[in-house]
Amino acid sequence: MKINLEPNIGMANFILGQNIENYTTMYNFNFIRGDTNDNWDEYNFFDELLEVYVDKKTKLIESIASRFNCIYKGINLINLDFDNFLNIIKKKVGDLEKDEIWVGEMNCKMFMRYPIWVYKFGLIVKIKL
Repeated sequence: MKINLEPNIGMANFILGQNIENYTTMYNFNFIRGDTNDNWDEYNFFDELLEVYVDKKTKLIESIASRFNCIYKGINLINLDFDNFLNIIKKKVGDLEKDEIWVGEMNCKMFMRYPIWVYKFGLIVKIKL
């Protein structure tokens, strides 16, 4: 299944701000309860191709992520070289605010206004709205 990205809107058919029950009645999912300190729970859809993070109280979708495929303008962004992504969005790396994070044992750069995490070798490893 192809996971299409609509920046600031959603991925696949999942829309930010929508109630998760709109989707749990239509698709099979795996539920992962967030820790007691977390304000969210996680729902995985399509054999874990799509991660959906939901506010525990309101049940509204707060964030959506994909680590395996994410199509934008006809191109799969996962494992795409970051320089190629910059060409697609017509930006320079200096234009983007970033933060360094650890994902497991990987040191990644997370770019704030764009929903991407980039591994140290310059490949995109996760898209998260």
